[in-house]
Amino acid sequence: MIFNLAERWAVLGSRERVIALWGVGLVAAMLLYVFLIDPQLELAQRYERQSVKKQRDLEEIRTLGVEYDRLRTQLTQLEARLPSTNRRFSLLTFIEEAATGARLRDRVTGMQPQAPTTREAYRESAVDVTLEAAQLPQLLELFVRIEQSPYSLRIPRWQIRPKYDQPNKLDVSLRLAAYETLQ
Repeated sequence: MIFNLAERWAVLGSRERVIALWGVGLVAAMLLYVFLIDPQLELAQRYERQSVKKQRDLEEIRTLGVEYDRLRTQLTQLEARLPSTNRRFSLLTFIEEAATGARLRDRVTGMQPQAPTTREAYRESAVDVTLEAAQLPQLLELFVRIEQSPYSLRIPRWQIRPKYDQPNKLDVSLRLAAYETLQ
């Protein structure tokens, strides 16, 4: 086979030899590009894309770390306000005291305790409170007292409606929840 190629090469003219050499060089360059250079370029591009993605992931992890630290600090502060089960805290008593301090004690028409629920290391106690014909300043004073309580309280559900016959008075129903740690 090599002998046949050598004979054919000898028969070719100088112009045909140049064209054949250019063809062989072109095919060799294409094979070199297809099998060596192109895969390396694709690999480099893939690594670059992965590098950019990893940088974004790293930045997201840093952001989440800062958020985690902030939430952990917030949780520690909230847990400091939570009474433990061995400390006595009565949500009903607190509501009565807050309503009395806000001059709403005579407007409380109902307090209905809900069954306590337990999640992980916390117990939630809730009371549904109904107020009738309350005035806005007194209601705001009650909310301020709830917000400033030494315990972690929240109002997960509330509804305020003006009275039909007295628009300056409000009917209020709310659920007040307190949390305590289980130890």
